[in-house]
Amino acid sequence: MTADHCLTADDLDAGGNTDASQWMFYWNYEAPNCANPAVEPAITSTTGATLRASRADTYFALFELTESPVEAGFNVYFNGWSRTTNPGQGGVGIHHPSGDIKKIATHNMVLVNGQVWGSDHWRVNWIATANGHSVTEGGSSGSPLFRNNGQIIGQLHGGSSINCTDPAADPAEYGKFHLSWNGSSNIRRLRDWLGTSFSTNGRYFCDNLAISGPTKFCPSGNFKVNVADGTNVTWSVSPSSAGTFSQNEPTTTFTRSSNFSGSATISVNIGAPCNTTISKNIIVGGNISMTYSDVGPFGQLDVSINGGSPTYKVYRGTTLLYSGSNAQPTVNFGCNGGGA
Repeated sequence: MTADHCLTADDLDAGGNTDASQWMFYWNYEAPNCANPAVEPAITSTTGATLRASRADTYFALFELTESPVEAGFNVYFNGWSRTTNPGQGGVGIHHPSGDIKKIATHNMVLVNGQVWGSDHWRVNWIATANGHSVTEGGSSGSPLFRNNGQIIGQLHGGSSINCTDPAADPAEYGKFHLSWNGSSNIRRLRDWLGTSFSTNGRYFCDNLAISGPTKFCPSGNFKVNVADGTNVTWSVSPSSAGTFSQNEPTTTFTRSSNFSGSATISVNIGAPCNTTISKNIIVGGNISMTYSDVGPFGQLDVSINGGSPTYKVYRGTTLLYSGSNAQPTVNFGCNGGGA
């Protein structure tokens, strides 16, 4: 993902010319320390892409790469994102100012709306750290703004011409990711492209993850975490003796161990882009068997519970008059225990 104005030179637009087959994408253009090394880092790159979506107001452009940096053997990291409207305090921008090797700009503020490009944008001012005072420059455009938990919340539109002459006074404004998520069509929004199985409410909303499934069950229960199909997930249970999962997929079945009954916690570790773990408390029972009987002047009431599902039975003598799940059945015994 990059900035919309990066499309201008080649006259690209998601609603028209989407051919970026000659574009080159550089990977791991960085150094282990803040100071530039004496020798430039080795160039690793892929070539070609297709523009999938772009929009002017929130100022994003999203490309699908032709060549995979993973298949090329580059050590790349897939960033997560968030559609939150309240990203909290603090974060960083990671960018290439003036085409330089990778730099990190840091802030500790609560983000405000843009002043130059309005409420479609986040506005940030950077602070000094022990390693210096980084700010954005020309060439930083399209770089991501991360909230303090490492999730992308916007891409850089632009800043000011102050730059390093007075870095504390040099602002930057980023198009808001949560506004780019929705749009008039799939070429003007992100939600259709960032994943393999999305619904209109955006299943990769990493701030709204949850495990759905029963809280009490026996002997097995089906569970699901609301991420896109194909996301790497790993299920676990504590205590580990409680049972096993059928598969490490977003949808799975938990089956209790034959000798376990009681409380447990199931957890799922979710890979990129969310990179988090969520949990759910459960109660796992054994086979329950209980019978209650009461004999009155006109008949007998039996209640039997097996496996947690109650069945209510009404007898006249040894004759079954009613069997079902209604806890308050109406049965007419007649006078002197006569016919029902």
